[in-house]
Amino acid sequence: MWVVRFPEAMISQRNTARGGVVDVGGQPYDAADPPVTDRAERRADLQLATHTWGDARGEHRCADGGGQTALFLATTATYAPTDCEVRSVRRQERLRMAKLIYTAIESLDGYVADEDGNFDWAAPDEEVHAFVNDLERPVGTYLYGRRMYETMVYWETAHTVADQPPVVRDFTEIWQAADKIVYSRTLERVSSAKTRIERAFDPEAVRQMKAAAGRDLTVGGPDLAAQAIKAGLVDEYHLFVMPIVVGGGKQSLPDNVQLKLELLDERRFGSGVVHLHYRTRR
Repeated sequence: MWVVRFPEAMISQRNTARGGVVDVGGQPYDAADPPVTDRAERRADLQLATHTWGDARGEHRCADGGGQTALFLATTATYAPTDCEVRSVRRQERLRMAKLIYTAIESLDGYVADEDGNFDWAAPDEEVHAFVNDLERPVGTYLYGRRMYETMVYWETAHTVADQPPVVRDFTEIWQAADKIVYSRTLERVSSAKTRIERAFDPEAVRQMKAAAGRDLTVGGPDLAAQAIKAGLVDEYHLFVMPIVVGGGKQSLPDNVQLKLELLDERRFGSGVVHLHYRTRR
């Protein structure tokens, strides 16, 4: 649902006659990946690399902490690559795989709706709306529960409303262009294009969907998001904190879950809204 923020390392990939070459610079070591000491596991990573980048003699380059370059051939059965080399392979895998992203517009005390179910206070102004549009633009698929879908399906016909501001027309086009999956045991039919119903939320099916997708996915609504979070599926979080305290209601995040997160970005808007972008530490 949202724009991907790449790691600090500058990574490029190009094909050569011998296979793909991966250049990793700037930050060769990724703290999110522990050192790999098992030789068989290292070779498995190299097999993944050669499968990914083509030729079995694929040559990979990894800059070490001193700026030198280590070379290895993926077909060298007895060679155990360095941690840096293995991390470069894993980093490429993470960059290529689509992410599942959860976003929420919440009060300062962590609620997406108050005790009466109201969320009028969460309506974004034009500045925030334009920012959201740019984050949503690359998304390929929205995952919804029934309630969130029934709220968001307004955008299927929003273009018929006269005199809509540009940011609203822009979001309407973005939403209509994406695929939607609605998880519901009771919904009989959908009222939007590019939409299908799934009767149960299957974490393994979502994992496979992420692996096959060419664009990111988002999960909408705290109830469905709670299932995805507990299953370890959510890769990134976009939280828009509104300058309001509502005192209770529907929480944006589930209870009894502990997550280690890395802050990727933050932004303060003129209205007092603060955007926080986190990545799950694996």
